[in-house]
Amino acid sequence: MDVEFPTARRASVMFIRDHQLMLWGGMTQIILGEGGERLIIDVDLPNPDSDETALEVFDLDTFLWKKEETTGNVPRMAQGSSFAVVGDSLYVYGGMNDEDYFDGFYKLNLEGEFNWTKLQASDGPTAKGFGAMVAAGGENLVTFGGVGNRLLKESKHGAKFVADKSFNHEFGSGWNNALHEYNIKSGLWREVNCGARPFPCEKLTLNRIDKHRALMFGGKQEKYSAGSREVFFLDLDSLTWDGPYGPTSPDQKWPGARGLHSCACLVDPDSDLAEAEQRLAVFWGEGLEARILSDVWVLTIMGTGMEWKELKIPLRPRKYHMSCSHHIKERQTDLFLYGGNKQRKSVLERHVMTGLTIFHFGSVRTLQQSCLEIVKSNWDFYGQIQLPQHILSMLGTGAIEDTDGGTPLSVYPLEKDFH
Repeated sequence: MDVEFPTARRASVMFIRDHQLMLWGGMTQIILGEGGERLIIDVDLPNPDSDETALEVFDLDTFLWKKEETTGNVPRMAQGSSFAVVGDSLYVYGGMNDEDYFDGFYKLNLEGEFNWTKLQASDGPTAKGFGAMVAAGGENLVTFGGVGNRLLKESKHGAKFVADKSFNHEFGSGWNNALHEYNIKSGLWREVNCGARPFPCEKLTLNRIDKHRALMFGGKQEKYSAGSREVFFLDLDSLTWDGPYGPTSPDQKWPGARGLHSCACLVDPDSDLAEAEQRLAVFWGEGLEARILSDVWVLTIMGTGMEWKELKIPLRPRKYHMSCSHHIKERQTDLFLYGGNKQRKSVLERHVMTGLTIFHFGSVRTLQQSCLEIVKSNWDFYGQIQLPQHILSMLGTGAIEDTDGGTPLSVYPLEKDFH
């Protein structure tokens, strides 16, 4: 049986709905020529020169990939789009490639046919990429920050724009810290007067952590800057910020400044438990001098207290990768990580990575049980691609495989209960 796994990619839209992980867009790389004449070319996904419109879908029950064709007004906004899922719909805003920033705003129907609709974006954010979006209250979407064009009009609510003065940006682009809200029922945008706010930045993460709050971590401006290591909370009811929070003493454990990291909740933000305690896993990212960071952290939030703990994860660090969570039980979550850019050894080697890694947080399953679960449920399929031998070789050792080599799946249960 021929098996086609998703294209290696970075900075894609990735989310989980109804036991299915879905991938859309981003950027990949192709190699042209041979030997010393090789060229590494960035290519948008979906490729604008093709008729490709498929959503990549990974079934969490069968552990198999498939493609779901999409129809309608298909967006082609490359990497760094902001997105959120509300009910049966995915909302996607903006994105960028090496030539332009995009201000397209689209909705994908996730129930029945996968159909795209282009939405109006007047009075909304400027064309930008690498900002953040979060759902608020079931009827609203909130976007923050990003890199792109100047604000469409001067903000009346205190938002700032910082121009990018680096040598390769001469077209009025830069960073903003505007907060915009979109009402799904009315279809209208508005800029929010949120008072004091984080600095203008891109490459941050913004995660809803309970029914009323979202947490922002990190963010950068110019590529070679260090970025931020601060935590901010966004009240999703009043749309006001609380922060910044950082280490209060030199010996307090706290991640370094970064952007292009990933962050995912380990407690279902819709659960009652999340109101009392939440944990977030922060993976890798980009620090000073565009260096890929190798550390992984878990942030515990209980009441007004915060505590960071570093995890030792034997995987190749990266940036531009994606992560999202599947909440199985109150204290059991699977975190999925895909793609990104590795630190390449040669200018003739691709940055971009493939392969899916699953982390079992708080799971009662052992690695052996997890691997056997995959193999037994799909023996006919995996037997033909020799994956069972790869998985079975892990059973006695508990090792993780680096997914850079095209390995379609690695499963990693953390032995410690994350609670």
